[in-house]
Amino acid sequence: LADQLGGPPQVVTIPTDLTDGASATAMATRVLTEHGVPDVVVANAGLGL
Repeated sequence: LADQLGGPPQVVTIPTDLTDGASATAMATRVLTEHGVPDVVVANAGLGL
């Protein structure tokens, strides 16, 4: 399947403080600038205690 799709999928992780609006905006800007519009987004936001 990877060969049919042109190689293995590209996985990118960008740790972001989603409680900080400026941090979330910076992350979105970075994604769009470096990768264009994403095909899939998996959000795994959690709270560290």
